[in-house]
Amino acid sequence: MLHHIAPAAAFLVEITRDSRRLSPETLFVYSPDVSKSSDYLGTPIPTTFYSLFAPFYPQLSLDERSKAELWATYRLSIGHARIGYLLRVPGMYDATAIDLWVYDARRERFAAPIRLAEEYGDGGYYTRLAGWLVDLNGDGQLDLVTRRYRSEADTRDGGRLLWETDSLWVQFSTNSGFTPQQLVRDSTLRARFDPVRWQKRS
Repeated sequence: MLHHIAPAAAFLVEITRDSRRLSPETLFVYSPDVSKSSDYLGTPIPTTFYSLFAPFYPQLSLDERSKAELWATYRLSIGHARIGYLLRVPGMYDATAIDLWVYDARRERFAAPIRLAEEYGDGGYYTRLAGWLVDLNGDGQLDLVTRRYRSEADTRDGGRLLWETDSLWVQFSTNSGFTPQQLVRDSTLRARFDPVRWQKRS
């Protein structure tokens, strides 16, 4: 997947056709509840292409008769001949994670996927990752904002909270990709990118 993929390659044609095109100012990306209606349920990607994804999702079944485990949801311009594809992919327990796959039309290849959303919990432990694609610095390219909440409760003591963390991260878009994650402590940005508030809008 990270090697040469021509624009006319069958795989790229397939996910482009199956992804709904968006042109948002800000796109909120969240882990869907597959038992309910959601923007991120998507269209199943044919299993014939699963071998391309196997290095990134080792839990994929390569049996073409297996149930769907990858879905195409949206595509949008990131900037400078880069197209972002949001795929629903296997997460910790179910296929409820959302990864961003960016195709660079100049280099004719994909960058490594970036996890933007996932939510799961087990035995008192809970984690939620939500993301946004938004032009933070006004340069015409979409940057990445992610917020990760983690907590653990004592299930033997009435659910008493043992610990929790809540962090906000930013990655700026460049002509060649995204910068490394930067931890943000700005209270204004934390208030702006609140997944609970955005989830109510969805």
